[in-house]
Amino acid sequence: MVETPFVQIKKFLLKTMNKKLINNLPDKWEKVGDVVTIKLPAELKKYSKQIGKTYAEVLDCKAVLNDIGGISGTYREPNVDIIYGTKETET
Repeated sequence: MVETPFVQIKKFLLKTMNKKLINNLPDKWEKVGDVVTIKLPAELKKYSKQIGKTYAEVLDCKAVLNDIGGISGTYREPNVDIIYGTKETET
């Protein structure tokens, strides 16, 4: 049976995070080109780099962004933090 990407992400992270935290991982994401955006709950912030790297590897992308909410500026850009990868997130 083929595992879903989310199951793979949880398996990788279970090696270094406890099960309670794993259950709070975002099971939804938006992938546009080589960039994935997720919304991390506050209790996972300290693991953001590790989580970002895992999502990038499993979802085959170059950057993972944490959606911190809202849109701003003339070009209506989302407010995000880069938790993994390059700053070149334009797709």
